[in-house]
Amino acid sequence: VFKLNDLIYCHHMSPIGTKHSLIAVATKSSYVKLCDMKSGSSSHVLKGHTSEVLTVRWSTRNQFLLATGSRDNTLLLWDVRRSSGFLMSLDQHNADVMTSKQQTNTAHNGAVNSLMFTDDGLHLLSSGTDNRLRLWDTFTGRNSLVNYGPVPNSSRKGSKMCMTKNNIGSDFVFVP
Repeated sequence: VFKLNDLIYCHHMSPIGTKHSLIAVATKSSYVKLCDMKSGSSSHVLKGHTSEVLTVRWSTRNQFLLATGSRDNTLLLWDVRRSSGFLMSLDQHNADVMTSKQQTNTAHNGAVNSLMFTDDGLHLLSSGTDNRLRLWDTFTGRNSLVNYGPVPNSSRKGSKMCMTKNNIGSDFVFVP
């Protein structure tokens, strides 16, 4: 039993993790807790957001890459092996990718409350309360600037997207 002392919005375990058994937990606090299933303890605390963390998602390509979204409108990418902080803060306007705690980038004009990596792990989808769906390159942190049109999203907490392929190989994203 993990004692987190906060309301939990989301949790996720790596779908490809072989070198760790960490569960990322998004809570009402401004940080992410990593709980280690092997040791039974909270092994890391990731600090970088300034408001509640609503969603967490492990990469489907790199078992150490974690994406987190917050009520502070930011989307951060982390390499959980690094102790120095997040890898990058993604910017909806493709300004310089911030790599320090002095972040000014915003991924959405509202809370980031849903994340999902594509099956190949090359892209990350984010949804926010600004009613936008954004597609990010996970290596460069760049917004692809694809216009999906308005995607209604009034959830004040985290929500889950899902993706499927049709019979001709196109991807479809379902956003609740």
